[in-house]
Amino acid sequence: MASTYRHLTGDSDKGSQDYKVLHARGRMSARTVKLFLLSNTGSSDASVDIYLKKPIITVTKRDANNKPIETEDHSEVYYVLKNISIPTGASYNVLEGLGNFEYNTYLSLHVNVIGNATTTLDLILNYE
Repeated sequence: MASTYRHLTGDSDKGSQDYKVLHARGRMSARTVKLFLLSNTGSSDASVDIYLKKPIITVTKRDANNKPIETEDHSEVYYVLKNISIPTGASYNVLEGLGNFEYNTYLSLHVNVIGNATTTLDLILNYE
Protein backbone atom coordinates (compact mmCIF):
# COMPACT_ATOMS: atom_id res chain seq x y z
CA MET A 1 0.00 0.00 0.00
CA ALA A 2 1.25 3.47 -0.89
CA SER A 3 0.56 6.74 0.91
CA THR A 4 0.46 10.42 0.02
CA TYR A 5 0.67 13.28 2.52
CA ARG A 6 0.23 16.85 1.22
CA HIS A 7 -0.51 20.36 2.39
CA LEU A 8 -3.09 22.03 0.15
CA THR A 9 -3.95 25.75 -0.07
CA GLY A 10 -6.28 27.95 -2.07
CA ASP A 11 -5.06 30.71 -4.38
CA SER A 12 -5.74 34.42 -3.83
CA ASP A 13 -5.46 35.32 -7.52
CA LYS A 14 -7.57 32.55 -9.08
CA GLY A 15 -9.95 31.88 -6.18
CA SER A 16 -9.06 28.18 -6.16
CA GLN A 17 -6.12 25.84 -6.59
CA ASP A 18 -6.14 22.45 -8.31
CA TYR A 19 -3.96 19.57 -7.10
CA LYS A 20 -3.33 16.33 -8.95
CA VAL A 21 -2.98 13.96 -5.99
CA LEU A 22 -2.67 10.69 -7.95
CA HIS A 23 -1.35 10.66 -11.51
CA ALA A 24 -2.87 8.60 -14.31
CA ARG A 25 -1.04 5.47 -15.38
CA GLY A 26 -1.28 4.57 -19.04
CA ARG A 27 -2.61 1.05 -18.68
CA MET A 28 -6.13 -0.13 -18.00
CA SER A 29 -6.15 -1.40 -14.43
CA ALA A 30 -7.84 -0.48 -11.19
CA ARG A 31 -6.57 1.66 -8.34
CA THR A 32 -8.18 1.36 -4.93
CA VAL A 33 -8.17 4.26 -2.46
CA LYS A 34 -8.45 2.89 1.09
CA LEU A 35 -8.13 6.12 3.12
CA PHE A 36 -8.92 9.68 2.00
CA LEU A 37 -8.82 12.30 4.77
CA LEU A 38 -8.95 16.09 4.46
CA SER A 39 -8.31 18.21 7.56
CA ASN A 40 -8.99 21.94 7.62
CA THR A 41 -5.97 23.61 9.23
CA GLY A 42 -6.96 27.16 8.27
CA SER A 43 -8.82 29.89 10.12
CA SER A 44 -12.01 29.70 8.03
CA ASP A 45 -14.24 27.05 6.49
CA ALA A 46 -12.85 25.36 3.38
CA SER A 47 -14.64 24.07 0.28
CA VAL A 48 -13.25 21.39 -2.01
CA ASP A 49 -14.13 19.52 -5.19
CA ILE A 50 -12.86 15.99 -5.76
CA TYR A 51 -12.81 14.69 -9.31
CA LEU A 52 -11.29 12.27 -11.79
CA LYS A 53 -9.75 13.58 -15.00
CA LYS A 54 -9.14 11.76 -18.25
CA PRO A 55 -6.35 13.67 -19.99
CA ILE A 56 -7.01 14.35 -23.67
CA ILE A 57 -4.50 16.77 -25.17
CA THR A 58 -4.57 17.62 -28.88
CA VAL A 59 -1.44 19.02 -30.53
CA THR A 60 -2.44 21.94 -32.75
CA LYS A 61 0.99 23.17 -33.85
CA ARG A 62 4.49 21.68 -34.08
CA ASP A 63 7.90 23.25 -34.57
CA ALA A 64 10.45 22.41 -37.30
CA ASN A 65 11.66 19.41 -35.25
CA ASN A 66 8.07 18.08 -34.97
CA LYS A 67 7.90 18.93 -31.26
CA PRO A 68 4.53 20.19 -29.95
CA ILE A 69 4.48 23.94 -29.33
CA GLU A 70 0.71 24.50 -29.05
CA THR A 71 -1.92 22.20 -27.59
CA GLU A 72 -5.60 22.22 -26.67
CA ASP A 73 -6.92 20.53 -23.55
CA HIS A 74 -10.05 18.47 -24.20
CA SER A 75 -9.81 16.51 -20.95
CA GLU A 76 -12.93 14.89 -19.52
CA VAL A 77 -13.77 15.61 -15.86
CA TYR A 78 -15.90 13.32 -13.66
CA TYR A 79 -16.84 14.78 -10.27
CA VAL A 80 -16.77 12.41 -7.31
CA LEU A 81 -17.87 15.09 -4.82
CA LYS A 82 -18.49 18.78 -5.46
CA ASN A 83 -18.39 21.81 -3.15
CA ILE A 84 -17.76 19.93 0.10
CA SER A 85 -17.59 22.30 3.06
CA ILE A 86 -15.10 21.43 5.80
CA PRO A 87 -15.45 23.59 8.95
CA THR A 88 -12.41 25.17 10.62
CA GLY A 89 -10.54 22.63 12.72
CA ALA A 90 -12.54 19.67 11.37
CA SER A 91 -11.61 16.64 9.29
CA TYR A 92 -13.60 15.02 6.50
CA ASN A 93 -13.38 11.31 5.69
CA VAL A 94 -14.22 11.20 1.98
CA LEU A 95 -14.77 7.44 2.08
CA GLU A 96 -17.04 7.36 5.14
CA GLY A 97 -19.73 4.78 4.50
CA LEU A 98 -18.01 3.48 1.33
CA GLY A 99 -15.08 1.53 2.75
CA ASN A 100 -12.94 2.23 -0.34
CA PHE A 101 -13.06 3.84 -3.77
CA GLU A 102 -11.94 2.08 -6.94
CA TYR A 103 -11.33 3.69 -10.33
CA ASN A 104 -9.45 3.06 -13.58
CA THR A 105 -5.81 4.15 -13.60
CA TYR A 106 -6.04 5.97 -16.94
CA LEU A 107 -7.75 8.69 -14.85
CA SER A 108 -5.95 11.04 -12.46
CA LEU A 109 -7.41 12.00 -9.07
CA HIS A 110 -7.69 15.73 -8.30
CA VAL A 111 -8.63 17.94 -5.35
CA ASN A 112 -9.59 21.54 -6.05
CA VAL A 113 -9.33 23.83 -3.00
CA ILE A 114 -11.74 26.76 -3.28
CA GLY A 115 -10.56 29.89 -1.48
CA ASN A 116 -7.58 32.14 -1.00
CA ALA A 117 -4.07 31.36 0.28
CA THR A 118 -5.30 31.31 3.91
CA THR A 119 -7.50 28.30 3.09
CA THR A 120 -5.29 25.37 4.10
CA LEU A 121 -5.90 21.63 4.32
CA ASP A 122 -3.88 18.51 5.05
CA LEU A 123 -4.45 15.49 2.84
CA ILE A 124 -3.75 11.87 3.80
CA LEU A 125 -4.33 9.26 1.12
CA ASN A 126 -3.66 5.49 1.25
CA TYR A 127 -4.06 3.51 -1.98
CA GLU A 128 -3.12 0.34 -3.86
